[in-house]
Amino acid sequence: MTLSAEASARTRQTEAVTPPGRVRAARPWRDNKKPLWVLGLVIPILPFVGWGLVTVTGQGIFWFAPTIVVFVVIPLIDLVAGLDPNNPPDHVIEALEEDRCGRSSGSVSSLPGSS
Repeated sequence: MTLSAEASARTRQTEAVTPPGRVRAARPWRDNKKPLWVLGLVIPILPFVGWGLVTVTGQGIFWFAPTIVVFVVIPLIDLVAGLDPNNPPDHVIEALEEDRCGRSSGSVSSLPGSS
């Protein structure tokens, strides 16, 4: 399904919900999860957390803490959280791409050597 087909399907869904003759007030979309973007720093910090735990406790098992978090804890959280129904509307995506915080986070094209 193309973007224009998806947009027209959403429009039809909105028209079906809105009573005839009434115009639904457009509220500006707001990213309520923007403060959570900082959690992206957790993954790069995990090896240092493992190192600190090994240093403090003397238990070598904590070297596996980053691996356990990445391959067990995060997938379990993802499974419990499920799909996010609050994706941004199409007209906001361009502004999000220009946002200083979202411009280079996670984009493969921002890696050195990418064309």
